[in-house]
Amino acid sequence: PRDVTVDAEFQEAWSLIKLKQYDEAAAQFAQFVKSYPQNNKIDEAYFWLGEAYFNAGNFQQSATNYNQVVNLYPKSGKFVEALYGLGWSNYKMGEFAPAVTSFEQVIQKQQKKSQVAFDAHLRLGDCYFAMKDYKAAAGVYRSTIRQYEKEKGIEYAYYQLAQCSAKADDADKALDEYSDFISKFPSSELADDAVYGKGWVYFQQKDYSRAIQEYQSFIQRYQKSALVPDAHYWIGKSYRSMSRSGEAVQSFNTVVTNHSKSALAPVSMLEVGLTYLQQNKFTDAVTAFDKLEQRYPESEPALRGAYEKGAAYLDGKMLEKAESQFASVAEKKKATLYGDKSVVGLGIVQQTKQAYAEAIKSFTEVATRRTDDVGAEAQYRIGETLFLQQQYKDAVTALLRVKYVFPSSKDNIARAYLKMGECYEKLSDKAKAQDAYQVVLKSHKDDEFGREAERKLKELRGA
Repeated sequence: PRDVTVDAEFQEAWSLIKLKQYDEAAAQFAQFVKSYPQNNKIDEAYFWLGEAYFNAGNFQQSATNYNQVVNLYPKSGKFVEALYGLGWSNYKMGEFAPAVTSFEQVIQKQQKKSQVAFDAHLRLGDCYFAMKDYKAAAGVYRSTIRQYEKEKGIEYAYYQLAQCSAKADDADKALDEYSDFISKFPSSELADDAVYGKGWVYFQQKDYSRAIQEYQSFIQRYQKSALVPDAHYWIGKSYRSMSRSGEAVQSFNTVVTNHSKSALAPVSMLEVGLTYLQQNKFTDAVTAFDKLEQRYPESEPALRGAYEKGAAYLDGKMLEKAESQFASVAEKKKATLYGDKSVVGLGIVQQTKQAYAEAIKSFTEVATRRTDDVGAEAQYRIGETLFLQQQYKDAVTALLRVKYVFPSSKDNIARAYLKMGECYEKLSDKAKAQDAYQVVLKSHKDDEFGREAERKLKELRGA
């Protein structure tokens, strides 16, 4: 009979899902809904078609088929599961707002506690978290804890609650919540993340000593954690922030030596070079950058290291080597971030050697290509070069472009106005010089730019 044949086709397709042959299952269910649109299992067929696509990683198609159940068969026994699948599909695609709607509907439909309702609560919190609405996310996680305190997996809600506070920069609450989590769930798979999280909060608060203590405690307690190289790295960053350079280098080298396959190994090699640069140990810095390029030649840190090598030569007054290094990086990595930074570096070398025409050409190449801080610095350097040539009016025009072409580059705008003030002083226009310095003082009252502007204003008034 026809019904027996149809049922057999349905069961065959369903069996393929159980066998995890999702592409084949999707093909058979797709044929089923096309061939039997009036069958009494059509709602289930659409649901299982959605499941097949979801498990195959085709979230757009899974959402489409879950939607068929939700929109056309509201009384289906698969309605809530389809809503849940729809929420997950949108979540996987990064469509968090519609995912929120679906998970909220699942929660409303599932008045009784169930695994689906519990997971819908967690995913609802995750959607808000992904949308960076940490207040809403925290509210959902707290509600989940109240309703499902004894549920297996509830520790995730506690952990995410601490994460919300950390992301919202509420350090004290985050530390309390991480500690509460560690106390309640010491054997959880997330316990190492929580201890690590405490170290991160202290680092963000610039309490570097406490950060080091937490990271060292983490390493001792969770020696096999995948986060161990990260902890050594942040210990190094903490020591470097405290100007304890030797200990910083030691920590970074621990990552390189003991965790050479970690993504942080090349980054740590870069940090070794930068730490030496911070100490004005230019030869050691160059050696570190050379090792980085040899061991991880295609990595992003190696590209930055190649640029920083040129900067080390420049800071060490080795102009010929700096020029050669910057030119090499600029040629190999045209129009990339560090390629363009190298063009600016090359321009600075040319400016230092008083090859002003070449310098302006280099700076202009970058200033006309980029809209970020690198472009803004290049534009500032054009004005600076014109100033060195005593072309003060042209320098003012070039420096004003920093503000109007790169309005978000606050530091370079401050530098431009300071240099503009110097131009006006050279042009004997004391009033405009004061105006330029006042612009800087108004927006940078408590930093180095503001202090320099205040010093220059005092000199003008005393003149």
